[in-house]
Amino acid sequence: MSFAEYRELIQDGDTAIVFLGHESMFPVTIQQGGQTQTKYGVIRHSTDLIGKRYGSKVTCSKGGWVYILYPTPELWTNNLPHRITVKNQDVCKNGFGVSHVADAVFLDIPSPLQRTCLALEEHGFTEINTLEILLRTYDVRTVSLQIPDFGKAVEEKVNPKSGDASKPVSGSQQGCALFKSGVSPRETVGHTGYLTFATKSLF
Repeated sequence: MSFAEYRELIQDGDTAIVFLGHESMFPVTIQQGGQTQTKYGVIRHSTDLIGKRYGSKVTCSKGGWVYILYPTPELWTNNLPHRITVKNQDVCKNGFGVSHVADAVFLDIPSPLQRTCLALEEHGFTEINTLEILLRTYDVRTVSLQIPDFGKAVEEKVNPKSGDASKPVSGSQQGCALFKSGVSPRETVGHTGYLTFATKSLF
């Protein structure tokens, strides 16, 4: 299956996510005539899944139900089996020493910033500074806030000479004011990046 293209209908050979809840989901390979056992009963691939739309609510044999979801990158990351092999070697120089044994490789370069800054310094660069860049998405909302009521309008005193009746001088009308508010998420999941700036004299 491809993460780049979304498919609406479940087909034989697809990898789908069986969603029982936010803390309980797992991937399954759809096979003609195949079955998947869950705590709510059996899911029969031929009759319950193939040809149905992704996101469908499927009733299991015991009467419980699950959702069948398309394996987006986020869902696949949460359900990916954790198989980690640690190798301590200079793969940039010597390579991995194996081939055709993995679909993806994550490289954790030890102290990349320190190495870069030291190399810049050795080559005559000065004013070396590094900035960390972390993506943080804010939820911008329109908030309605009620204007406080400060009481009745202040009235002028009656002038006994002119006999003018009192008139309101100032006051406030109660209502609502709209303004934009940016709310940051409680948890941020993402990768950080770094920008290093340096200066070198050409003279």
